[in-house]
Amino acid sequence: MAFDDDGNSYDIHACHDCLPWHAWVVVIEREILVGEWHAVGCPQFQQLIQD
Repeated sequence: MAFDDDGNSYDIHACHDCLPWHAWVVVIEREILVGEWHAVGCPQFQQLIQD
């Protein structure tokens, strides 16, 4: 479980639109980085790259 500077927890929700979805968390110099991977045809991914 990870928290921001104000004590709020980070929530990661799975993408139900693409089967290969996965997420990862990396801590670099006490900074928490969260990434997600989507399939190219995923509607959520397509919306993200169009915005």
